[in-house]
Amino acid sequence: MAEDLAAAPAAIPAWAARQGIGRTDPYGAARARVAALGAAGRLPALRPYYSPQRAGAHLGGILERNGLDEKGRPLAPAPGGGGTGPLRAVVRRAARGGAKSLYRVGRERVAPALRRWGQS
Repeated sequence: MAEDLAAAPAAIPAWAARQGIGRTDPYGAARARVAALGAAGRLPALRPYYSPQRAGAHLGGILERNGLDEKGRPLAPAPGGGGTGPLRAVVRRAARGGAKSLYRVGRERVAPALRRWGQS
């Protein structure tokens, strides 16, 4: 592993002492740990954060949105489907634009009228 020769910031001793760091090179421990891990050779496999124990109710949806089944294998393509196609994107854009306009009318016209009625 090549050594990182990038300049690391040096902590001000008074500030470091107030923060409980206790020495002027707070990055030394991190550099030593990274060097030790690099010299160790093969590292253990990463454990996924979203596991059945941590997020059992959400894991299926997370995997499906990323095209994976519950074992982490790629999902088979839907029969007869070749993606959403351009028509769906056009319809979605039009629906979002309409919804945005309706929300704006409600916020700028209807809500103030209802507030005035409530104050009368």
